[in-house]
Amino acid sequence: MTCEKIVFVKSNILYNLETALKIAGVAQAFDGLGKVAVKLHMGEYGNLHYIRPAIVRQFVDILKNLGNSPFLFDTPTLYSGSRDTPSKYIDTARRNGFCSEVIGCPIIISDGASEIATKGAIGSIKVAKALCKADGILILSHGKGHPDLGFGGAIKNLAMGCVAKKTKKDLHTMSQPVLAAECGGCGKCVDACTKEGISLKDGKAVFNYDNCFGCGVCIQTCPVQALKPRSASIDTLFSETFFTIVEALRPKPIFFVNVLMDITPRCDCFPSAGKDEGFPICSDIGLLIGTDAISIDSASIDLIAKNCGDILEKIHHVNPMRLINTLKKDANSKGVKLIPYELLAL
Repeated sequence: MTCEKIVFVKSNILYNLETALKIAGVAQAFDGLGKVAVKLHMGEYGNLHYIRPAIVRQFVDILKNLGNSPFLFDTPTLYSGSRDTPSKYIDTARRNGFCSEVIGCPIIISDGASEIATKGAIGSIKVAKALCKADGILILSHGKGHPDLGFGGAIKNLAMGCVAKKTKKDLHTMSQPVLAAECGGCGKCVDACTKEGISLKDGKAVFNYDNCFGCGVCIQTCPVQALKPRSASIDTLFSETFFTIVEALRPKPIFFVNVLMDITPRCDCFPSAGKDEGFPICSDIGLLIGTDAISIDSASIDLIAKNCGDILEKIHHVNPMRLINTLKKDANSKGVKLIPYELLAL
């Protein structure tokens, strides 16, 4: 059976990266291609565990040696913080070690987007114009825990990180819980929520939507099925944006890289990265390179589980394979053929 080949660099990443990119087909696909967008989360200020600039610089140097004009790219955040405007993000990136002098290429932060209609609950999404205009795309992701998805990697970096604020807001608010039936007042949803997004008042569930990001754990926990998402589950919404973006960006070459180092409990959007929940949650594993985000994230989750069991689900009460399984189901309905992955270790 044909397998999705994922190159797995276990050690000496800076020295082995050029060989790994050749084996993965990146060097061939990007040879003299032109403008290559390197999509990267450069870390909220205060977080010290994003992908290290030295690793990013190595990717940039290899792309430049292939005759390309790479640029680092990200979109501003929906939430207030050190990255919610392009100017604030550029300053934060500089403080975190990402500037053209260090990385060797321009850094572009933009909310400019092209609107694309979808057939799902969102209806339309706004995809970053910088990616749409690039000749090739490298999605460079830090693998870590995520409070809404269990695991944050390539899929999250594409489906949430490559869209404008309007779509980011839709992903979170359209999946928030609402009452769909009589609440029994058992309080299990309150116990399940790790974000103080739900409480009981007069024996019924009351939602604090300012703290709720639509993870859906309360909906799954309710024993009487009294809760439902406003429009669709967060997994369904992520699947909608993911497949829409992939379809919009193809046939230009897209490669995915997951860096499984400094594996934090929570995503790089948190200034503390979840240190209060213990860090690191797993020893460094290495770096994965491939052409399929679903396979890359599946392999990442499997490797973390192999090293430290079900730590991701224990922290966030979300099965990290939940999103993967939703995407696989939706891929099947779309006629997209998914194949098993195979690790090629260096």
